[in-house]
Amino acid sequence: MKQWNKTYVWLIGGILVSVLLIYGISYLYMIKPMKAEADMLSSEAAVYEKQYEKVTDQPGEEAENQELASVGLMVPNQKSPDDVLLNLQKVASSANVTIESIQSVMQEESLQEEENPTKAMNESVYLVDASSESLNDINAFLEGVLKSDRLMIIDAMNVQQDGEQVYLTITFNAFYSG
Repeated sequence: MKQWNKTYVWLIGGILVSVLLIYGISYLYMIKPMKAEADMLSSEAAVYEKQYEKVTDQPGEEAENQELASVGLMVPNQKSPDDVLLNLQKVASSANVTIESIQSVMQEESLQEEENPTKAMNESVYLVDASSESLNDINAFLEGVLKSDRLMIIDAMNVQQDGEQVYLTITFNAFYSG
């Protein structure tokens, strides 16, 4: 082997030091920021994956869809006041309540809704006067109205008891689409 003189050793040492220096500078200014950005993007992707899993694995979504479907079945496509009357009569007879009168109340809002057919849900307002011999029968009638096959919401209610008779006056909304 040949002996290296001092110049070659210093030259090889200088080249080695300059290569290490270039590698260190490129690591600090290029590789390390890229690695940090890649780590940040992977953690961000993991967050999005967790959110996606939460959204797709929600058990309550099916229950909400079933509830909306059941409400949709309770809202007919047409106004059909005959069905409302039959439904009320059926509930009243099962609860031992006598219906004295039923009136369809036309409000200003109802007139505007009939002129606006693009609305998803419309409503008809009814006023019912009923009587019974027992307050329990009146309560059973009210529960029957609320649990009926058709979506009806009671707006106002007045109950009076005179001796042996109980009188009920309710105002309720019956909903329909169309």
